[in-house]
Amino acid sequence: MLPGGVRLENVYVPAGGDVPDRTANPKFGQKLDFLARMTDWAAGLATPTILLGDFNVRRCPPTCGVMRRC
Repeated sequence: MLPGGVRLENVYVPAGGDVPDRTANPKFGQKLDFLARMTDWAAGLATPTILLGDFNVRRCPPTCGVMRRC
C-alpha cells in the first residue's frame, strides 16, 4: 500500500498470439476473456489502485482492423 491508501497491483496478461481473431486463434480469445475478467475485478476494487505490469499489448496500425473484429 502506498501513502494515501493507494494500492499497487502487478499483473501479467497472457500473450494472445499473432492472429488477432478469436475464431482463428483461440489464444487471442483467451486473452480477451482474461482482460474482461480483470476489468470486472478492477471495477469492484474499493480502494484507489494502480495496475501495472506486462499487459502484452502492442500498438496496432490503424489499417489492421483489430478493433473492428473484437
